[in-house]
Amino acid sequence: MVQRTLRRAFTLIELLVVIAIIGILIALLLPAVQKVREAANRMACQNNLKQINLAAMNYESSFGSLPPGINLSPYSTNGANAGYVSAPPWAGPYISVMCYLLPFIEQEPLYKLFPQAYFQKDTTIGAWAYNTPPYSSDGNHTGYPKYMDTHIKIFECPSDNVYGQVTDGIIDAYWVEPGQIWIDYLYDTPNFGHEIGRTNYIANSGYLGTYNFKYSGPYYANSHTRLTDIKDGTSQTIGFGETLAGKSGGSRNFALTWAGAGGMPTAWGLRLDSAVDWYTFSSKHSGMVQFGFCDGSVRGITKGCDNQIFYNASGMNDGNPVDWGAIGQ
Repeated sequence: MVQRTLRRAFTLIELLVVIAIIGILIALLLPAVQKVREAANRMACQNNLKQINLAAMNYESSFGSLPPGINLSPYSTNGANAGYVSAPPWAGPYISVMCYLLPFIEQEPLYKLFPQAYFQKDTTIGAWAYNTPPYSSDGNHTGYPKYMDTHIKIFECPSDNVYGQVTDGIIDAYWVEPGQIWIDYLYDTPNFGHEIGRTNYIANSGYLGTYNFKYSGPYYANSHTRLTDIKDGTSQTIGFGETLAGKSGGSRNFALTWAGAGGMPTAWGLRLDSAVDWYTFSSKHSGMVQFGFCDGSVRGITKGCDNQIFYNASGMNDGNPVDWGAIGQ
């Protein structure tokens, strides 16, 4: 007698139903995973800002004032970069507040690689990004010390791809003078800019630096602000904030180096994603940009918030209390 074993198999329709159910479950799960990941990124970014602001407070405790937004010496010479950057008194060295903070964020070995002339008031040394051979052949005459290629995690928001390609350039000097913003930028060229250390954080210059002293911020060119100079109170005044340093959607036009990230103005408000650019604070976080205040606290401020309320938070002597209910989250 021949015995036959009957095997039960899934029909094609049953398999398709199971696959469809799995697809639906994945579709339901992905947004939740993305929300958890973004929440973790936002918390990491918040911690970065807290550490940067605490480093600035420790610097002030050690030296009697906060570091300058950027070191701009009237005696800085063109040196090898004549014809490629501004002439004196705007020739350099363009070393930013972030560089001054390196010893206070466990980056002292990197700090010690810098010529100390970079940090001296009224120095004669030239622009840091244009005076170290070899020089680029892309027409920009870029030549900088390769330790500037160091990637510093605390200076990078995990929600942003800060090392992505840019169309116009990578900003190596950014500062505010009365009534105007100055920038200089490198081309995104392999070995002469593309690998350079970048940042998502920049100091607060207030409305437009010292153009309106009432609304000036703690950090601008050659500033030496003491915490006691912040008459509005350290908990009411922005120290540092996030920026993409360029457009948010489509092709990114600019990125920002930590070595040249001086002070950013607030005169153009806190714009929605579709309108941000190199002159505005901005972020990849949904609905808000995070800011570290001069007391070390970190708060999110709503994108597109009322300009005047934002000015109040950025000015250190305006006398207007910050309306937290209207400004942020």
